[in-house]
Amino acid sequence: MTGSYDVENDEYIVHKWFTKLMPQDEYLEDYAEWVPGAGWNDYESNDLWRNKDFDESEGMTMVPKKSLYDNSANYAKLYDDNGIPNSKLGELHSLILQTMHESN
Repeated sequence: MTGSYDVENDEYIVHKWFTKLMPQDEYLEDYAEWVPGAGWNDYESNDLWRNKDFDESEGMTMVPKKSLYDNSANYAKLYDDNGIPNSKLGELHSLILQTMHESN
């Protein structure tokens, strides 16, 4: 279940509700299969399926193809060479990152 809390009215508003359907135990073997999750992946450097051009600074994550979704030129305009915001948008970006850091 996902939702938000309305402070003024002191109530929780449900946005989505998820239901997991599972067969009864006697039918489990016939209608379900166990599949390992991503935690079972083995990320060896010599793996044939591993992208050799992957930027390790992104961490272990799903990263869109840079050739299709590269926005680094626009991102570079937000800050000067010393990492100081050089526009209102840069200041906003910096404040958002600061807020995210404080909330985590």
